[in-house]
Amino acid sequence: MPKTPAPIAAIATAIAAATACAASNMPLDRVAGELALEEIENTTNIVTLADGTNTVVLHPGYRRMSLNGIAVWLNSPAEADFRKTSRLSGGDVTHLLKPILDGIRCGDATNIPPMRVFIDPGHGGEDAGAISTATGQNEKDVVLDISMRLGELLVDSGCEVAFSRTNDTFVTLAGRGDMAAKENADIFVSVHANTSSRGEARGIETYTLAFQGCDSTSGDARIAKKSWPANAFDAESSYLGFCIHSAVNTERGDADRGLRHARFQVLRQAPCPAILIECGFLSNSAENASLGSPRYRQRLAVAIANGIKAYRASARVAQSPPPAANPENAPAKKQDGNVGDIVAASTENTAAQAESQDK
Repeated sequence: MPKTPAPIAAIATAIAAATACAASNMPLDRVAGELALEEIENTTNIVTLADGTNTVVLHPGYRRMSLNGIAVWLNSPAEADFRKTSRLSGGDVTHLLKPILDGIRCGDATNIPPMRVFIDPGHGGEDAGAISTATGQNEKDVVLDISMRLGELLVDSGCEVAFSRTNDTFVTLAGRGDMAAKENADIFVSVHANTSSRGEARGIETYTLAFQGCDSTSGDARIAKKSWPANAFDAESSYLGFCIHSAVNTERGDADRGLRHARFQVLRQAPCPAILIECGFLSNSAENASLGSPRYRQRLAVAIANGIKAYRASARVAQSPPPAANPENAPAKKQDGNVGDIVAASTENTAAQAESQDK
């Protein structure tokens, strides 16, 4: 049998994944009902749903949208019919937008439960991560400092904290998830810094695991069909990601690159709700200078901590603990990786480039 040309096979894989992700698309009136919002505007370029306090802005044919002014990427594009948005992926409604809106509306819990936070400073040891070509500043040192500051803030707020590393040590990607499981972590927060061939690229990105059947934000669909252990926590991760991303971008006030979705190994194998945050670009001269400042690193740590505390305090989280992962989807034991398993530098469309480029 003739072998299918690689480009055609790739297109077929992408179409199959997109079809699976959009299989339960909802018409706009049902979307509004599910989210308890009213349709305010529906034009060729924009759809606005709101309730007087919360506002969702969609763009026909695109994944990028905004929720209360914060950029959020859908797992599947908003469908357009006669150039108007007519449908949204059911998964995006029930496991992305609704958990976020429910969390916002629930307010704070009366008795905040204890929470164990696993902090994962990216890279380490012989794996320096991204490196600034201008100053030589490397990712592994920047994110370790931010992570240690974050841990101290969380302990002061009543959280229990564990780390994948507290010094310049190499930890395998599989090992990070295993450590979080042994620590019985309630949430997993992986801290990274970004880089790009475009020096002007700037801003912060926050990632959650892409939904099963959906492309990552970069469009890579090669492993989209598989369900990963952490997909059991899609709704909780969505709300956690929004809490952290909105807190960080409220602090910065600019360059919001959005709450995005990818299949980095640390997200795929996390034993609990998980996010990965890219704290800025070492390839951007201004952001590299900021990331070299202890004062700025402290500001970032405070913002991330505020996002975690907002998630922890939500009545939605207190009343609806994350589901237990399906034992059938438990991560298989893997051989230890090596430096070659970790990409030393993410690209502009971040880490979300190919899933072979892992965090």
